[in-house]
Amino acid sequence: MSTQPVNRAGLRSSGRLAVIFLILLVSLTSGVASAQTDETPDDGNGSDAGGARLSIEISVTEITDPGALSVNTHSLQIHDLTGQAAVSGDISGAATTDTNITWSGPCNPETLACRGVQVSRQQLTITDDSGEWHGHLQLTLDPAAGGDAISGVLVGRRGHTGEVIFIDTVTARTDSSLTVTGNMAGRAGARVQGINLRSQVCLNEDLTGSGVFLSNSATIAGGTVDVAVTGALDANGMLDAMAGISVTATFMNADGTLAGQAMENSTAAGFSGRFAIHSGDGAYAGVQGYGRTGSQLISDANCGSGYALSSFWIGELYTDSADS
Repeated sequence: MSTQPVNRAGLRSSGRLAVIFLILLVSLTSGVASAQTDETPDDGNGSDAGGARLSIEISVTEITDPGALSVNTHSLQIHDLTGQAAVSGDISGAATTDTNITWSGPCNPETLACRGVQVSRQQLTITDDSGEWHGHLQLTLDPAAGGDAISGVLVGRRGHTGEVIFIDTVTARTDSSLTVTGNMAGRAGARVQGINLRSQVCLNEDLTGSGVFLSNSATIAGGTVDVAVTGALDANGMLDAMAGISVTATFMNADGTLAGQAMENSTAAGFSGRFAIHSGDGAYAGVQGYGRTGSQLISDANCGSGYALSSFWIGELYTDSADS
């Protein structure tokens, strides 16, 4: 793969490359996918998730480093594209961003345009008057499927310690802004308990799968788990272990279900990051939570994708009130 350093002046002046799009996790060309504009999502995540629903608009203000570009006929990648943005809506403040993008081929190295799926992953830190929110967003643009699929977990720090934001929907997108919605949950005044879940799932070719989980938590029994993994694919159509992943998981047992989202970054040992439990039913109705997560992709010829995913979710759960 040939690597081409990005020219700052060229990027700032090129409408086709649309660096603003890159910083905001959207397409390099305006025709790849149309923005989702539903104000009331009905995808099963937003409508059922616990906590207060909120909307955040992220508007780029400055490109601090355009990063490094590499491109061939199989893929286009941009690493460490950093910038600053203004944040408005239910949260107001300023943000710093660090974005990596993988766009699958076939690609034209001259026009810097590809026809396949684009996965954009952004480290995002939002600072407001009370503290900050830190985490990752991952946007997947699939021309064949249409629409924008986004997931994200932002964990509160300082004045927001004990709170978490789960992002699940793109509601608007322009050349200079991205509006997302999600749910905010907090443990203040809530009944808190620990969670320690460990699972192993055989992944299919579409990177979905089912498996089992064990629990070291006194109030949660083990059971089965369904997962869906999204991430960048390599030239062979396999999950790129050097890129981060997003994992949607539903844990089920005789008492009820817990549904959550994990955002994990690549490490030397596999993946690690943060999860958010955003909803539950049965005995777990009204339960939310967050914590640390880690995963490993294990080669398994018996799995359709060639991978099994072994994961842990360790953190805390809390109900809406201490009396629940």
